[in-house]
Amino acid sequence: MDHLSDAQLLQIAKGAQSPVQGYPGGDPRLNMNGMDVLDFGNGIENFQLKGHKNRQFTMILENANVDTRIARLYGGYNQFNATLVPGLVTDGAFNDVNGLAGLTGSSGNASKTIQEFLNYILFNPSRVPAIKVLSTDEAQITEVMTLDTLTPFRATTQSQEVYPANEQNEYTFQNKTAVLATNFQLSNQENVVYGVVGASTARLTWFMGASYNTALALQRMARKAQEIDVTPKKFA
Repeated sequence: MDHLSDAQLLQIAKGAQSPVQGYPGGDPRLNMNGMDVLDFGNGIENFQLKGHKNRQFTMILENANVDTRIARLYGGYNQFNATLVPGLVTDGAFNDVNGLAGLTGSSGNASKTIQEFLNYILFNPSRVPAIKVLSTDEAQITEVMTLDTLTPFRATTQSQEVYPANEQNEYTFQNKTAVLATNFQLSNQENVVYGVVGASTARLTWFMGASYNTALALQRMARKAQEIDVTPKKFA
């Protein structure tokens, strides 16, 4: 996991721009202008960590038990099969990965649902430059988030662990909040699990980066085609 300074993380959380040193407008080598299939949102066209104010989604997870429950935040291509992805977060009450009851999920985005967010990611692979964890219990920050790569060809796959507690120090002044520099992606080939401590509510805000959006690409290519002058030319 790439480490960002506290100042950079704060900028991500605020949705501010973080241009590359020496390039006030961004490093031109990272400019993806012309890549029709990439959707950065907000008119942004490169991979730098820039304002994602309109590309955030918040999951609210409540644990009514006294013990920690493990929630599956994302299940990849298995997400429509409850047997393969037990504990998948949803809108309303759901059991954890071990079949234990007591968890409730809801969306922090007005008029949107957790299911819609999961479906979007399934069909539009997206980079996740950061995640903000906010809880009513400071013990939540000690929980480790685990991301696995899915494949039908191997029994074990590579895992990536994210430690919210590592993002806290004497300068953060917050014991129930952490902004994580995750630098991973969610697609149909990832699986993410995270524990929710007992008798608490956790808010997980996903800061979304570039998406691989084929629907938008088709729209862009159609627009370009319509702009091409196909009138037969006459030569003297």
